[in-house]
Order: sequence, then C-alpha cells, then structure tokens
Amino acid sequence: MMMLTQQPVLEGTLSGLNLSYSIQGKRLITELDCVINRGGPTALLGANGAGKSTLLHLLAGILRPASGMVGLDGEDLASLSSRMRAQRIALVEQAVANEQPLKVFDVVLLGRTPFQGMFAGPSEDDYAAASSALQTVGMAAFGERHFHTLSGGEKQRIHIARALAQQPRVLLLDEPTNHLDIGAQLGTMRLLQGLAVKGMTVVAAIHDLNLAAQFCDQAILLDGGAIVAAGPIEEVLTPATILEVYGVEAAILVHPRSGRPLVVFD
Repeated sequence: MMMLTQQPVLEGTLSGLNLSYSIQGKRLITELDCVINRGGPTALLGANGAGKSTLLHLLAGILRPASGMVGLDGEDLASLSSRMRAQRIALVEQAVANEQPLKVFDVVLLGRTPFQGMFAGPSEDDYAAASSALQTVGMAAFGERHFHTLSGGEKQRIHIARALAQQPRVLLLDEPTNHLDIGAQLGTMRLLQGLAVKGMTVVAAIHDLNLAAQFCDQAILLDGGAIVAAGPIEEVLTPATILEVYGVEAAILVHPRSGRPLVVFD
C-alpha cells in the first residue's frame, strides 16, 4: 500500500489513519491510510463500488469509521461537534435534490446554517459570505433566478457555492462532473483548480481519468475499499494500475499542450 507523502501538518491537512468501515457485514473500506495536503486538487479514483463515496463521507465526518480516525490539521474529527465539522469541511454530494422553488441566493445561503443559532435568522456576515461564494463561482448575476430554472452546469456551480458559503478549509466533492456536458465539466474542474490554487484543500471523486489527469495534481486510486496507489497523478495513473483496477489495457501519453498525462485505451 502506498500513501500520499507525509509532510508537516499544515492548515487544511486531511488525514485518515487505519480507516475501516462496514455496512451489514460488508467491508467497504479496509485499513486505509491517507494524507491529503492543500495545493492542487486531489482526485479520488476507482471503479464503481471501489469505496470513493464512502471514503468521502468518512473524511467529512458524516460516517463514523469502525476503526481508525480522520484528522483535520492533526485534530480528531470525532472530537468535534457536527456544527464545528461543517464550519471546516464542506461536502458536495453526487446528487442533490432541491425541488423547492427557492431563489439561487437562498440556496447558497443554506450553507451558512452551521454559523446560525437555532432561532436566529441570517446575519450580515451570512449574506456577505453567500454573496462572495456566488461571486467566486461566477454566478453573482443569478442570485434572483429560481434554482430549478438553471442548467445542470449552473446548478452544480450553485451547489459548490453553497459549500463555499460554509467557508471551509476542505472541500470534498462526489462526482462533481457527473451528467454534465463537456463544457460544464471543464468549467467545473477549472473552478476547483482555482480554489485549490488559492489555498483550499480540494478532493473530488472523478470517473473520467483524463479529467483527473488534466486538472488534478494528486490522486488516490481505490479498489475494493483499499488504496492501490496514491501520490502525484502521473505516478498513480499507469498502465499497470489501470489494468489492475479497471481491467482494461491503456497507454499513457503526454498531452501536447499541457504536458500532463493523457490516457488512451486500447
């Protein structure tokens, strides 16, 4: 088993130590160790059922591991209240249903819930954070639009804005490009890359290996709830690891413009 290179604990460092998780007797994550530092985005890779979503929920503190611990900046997440965790880590789920006729700004404002009292309404700080989040994702002009009228790519940006309104140190995303057209996929990945450059720890479960190779600097490759490889993307995506995890033959070329790995399937 390989681990991401361990470095001195910096703000935004997310780690898992000896993580295991089972449901109904089925082991989904097995004695997994990882260290994720801020910098370029980290891709969480693996075939369907590899444990990507489960690991994201463990790292977010939503699921409690059967063994091991998740740490943020060296602090055990289990020692924090759910409100405190939500002020530090935001998770964008793969499919977020929102059938209520809410305006875009009100959807983003929901991200401020961890900062509000039980009976308190939004504060000036809450409104400012929601406005800033919309600005960050390039959707400032959409605040008065109704959420259900947006395109898939626009909705994804609003979900990310809601997470950013939490002002987290760590942003976790489960298949953020799923069901988006290629333009929206590229726009979403550029947004995540920009957030990482600005200092946020970004971890995204991604199915498309070439999207991961183009935009992510680090990767964790899972198979059967265990890490097959972890580290720089060019070291994780190899013909051997792709064959082992996905069962397909592939060659790794160099992208003629970016110089990043380019996966070509035989």
